[in-house]
Amino acid sequence: MAPTEHNYGYFYSIFAIENYANSRGVSIETWAGLELAQLFKRANKSRLISYAMAINFVQAAVDYFDDDLLGVAVGQRYQHSTYGLLGLAMMSVANIGESLELGARYSAIAGSLIEFNATQDEHGVLVTVANKDGFNQRVYEFLVLEIITGLRTFWRLCCNDELAININFDFSLSATSQLFCQHVLSQSVRWDEAATTVRIDNAQLATQFITTNPFALEEALAACDQLMQNLNRSTNLLEAVRQSIISHITSRPSAKVVANDLNISERSLHRKLKEEGMSYKALFSDLLIEKVRLWEAEGLKQSVIAKRLGFTDASNFIRAKNRWNSD
Repeated sequence: MAPTEHNYGYFYSIFAIENYANSRGVSIETWAGLELAQLFKRANKSRLISYAMAINFVQAAVDYFDDDLLGVAVGQRYQHSTYGLLGLAMMSVANIGESLELGARYSAIAGSLIEFNATQDEHGVLVTVANKDGFNQRVYEFLVLEIITGLRTFWRLCCNDELAININFDFSLSATSQLFCQHVLSQSVRWDEAATTVRIDNAQLATQFITTNPFALEEALAACDQLMQNLNRSTNLLEAVRQSIISHITSRPSAKVVANDLNISERSLHRKLKEEGMSYKALFSDLLIEKVRLWEAEGLKQSVIAKRLGFTDASNFIRAKNRWNSD
């Protein structure tokens, strides 16, 4: 089962896709559907979105645009302006080696939709991307190409040079993506590896950044530390509320029930959620919608789901579900 945590990085990935779609004249309601679009707009305040919802957005975008280079287009359109505080810190250090260290230290800020690791040996750094969450190939390919394009754009910005990298894929690329790698990246590709890999050798690790700025680095690191604290605090609170709601989901718990479960007052619960840009009603609706979708995917009839949630008949349940979707 996919993780249920909420993360800043997931939100910004969807934000980039939304803007890519807008550049093609397509609204988020058109490609993601009204329900997903409303959930995303509610997340605008907190900049937090669930892992499962992020995957739904990615899948919807890939399916709608039928564009093998969706990730490339996003990566090329959103250059340093989308790196945010972590990106500012990473481009303000002396070289790519120090930059990768920072990226690993504050990786929770950026989030990750697939497994991403960077390990150093005597030859340099090996960046590994693996499909550990069972994405279908098109979704996985989109995410991998977005990462590679972002890496090259970041290198160009910081070094005013092209990054010569050796890319090995653990899957067969679509014809369009093969052309991209061969002609745009000017790289040969393979797909007989255990994971998709990008190697950066020691000589490249020491390449000086033209964007080095110790003053900006100090400010960015302080802000990143604060973001990490905020993320941990908000994630812990939201997760606690989330788990309480889920444990009582069939009785559709009120805020008072959840507050009692967490040993805080109902007023404190509403205040703490408001501080995180959330409301109990919105969070409850999101979780209820996710649970209903899960039951529907399992093949349960509307009448059975209605009974589980305490409705007297399916028609009342359907009206309530429409109301939750529109909240």
